[in-house]
Amino acid sequence: PGRMIAMMFGLWYIAVAIGMKMAGILGELSEGIAKEQGISTFFWYLTAIAFVLSGLALATTPIFKKLMHGVR
Repeated sequence: PGRMIAMMFGLWYIAVAIGMKMAGILGELSEGIAKEQGISTFFWYLTAIAFVLSGLALATTPIFKKLMHGVR
């Protein structure tokens, strides 16, 4: 609806800000992990995080479909 456009833009900017903050945190973590365990370990951690989050997304898909009540 038209009345929610401003709120959606606000949520979009908040999501971008959260993503940038998380990228900064991961950047700081990469230096510490690279010094202690090597950079390949850091990339294994990133891979594990990606798989866990994708599994979470797949697991919650039926819940979101149910909440959408048939909206396509």
